[in-house]
Amino acid sequence: MTLFILQTHKKYKTEEWLQFIFKSDEIFHKCDLVTRPENPKFFAKCINELDSHCGEEIFNSIVNENNISKKCCGKLVKMGEECHTNMAKALIRTPEMRNIDAIEFLKKNKILFDDCRTME
Repeated sequence: MTLFILQTHKKYKTEEWLQFIFKSDEIFHKCDLVTRPENPKFFAKCINELDSHCGEEIFNSIVNENNISKKCCGKLVKMGEECHTNMAKALIRTPEMRNIDAIEFLKKNKILFDDCRTME
């Protein structure tokens, strides 16, 4: 995609392509690091700590701004922020989430966790 833009857009025809390609790769790498879940064994343990009902409620709270029950908030806090963040990172990497703003999703993820923590 970057190469196509460099080849066809008037603004970039005279520019040094290598600099743009390097910058594009650097941005991709940073995004990859931000959304990569941590240790797979730890992540597997996190998945087992949350039932599908609360998982769906948490997801809908972040994506659709739906309310979350006190019960599911409690499970979320018990699971821990690190687990919650890793699950969000893994979710961002799925094809179904490709049109979601990853940074905004992670911000909402953090806000939800903090809100649930104060409910306890």
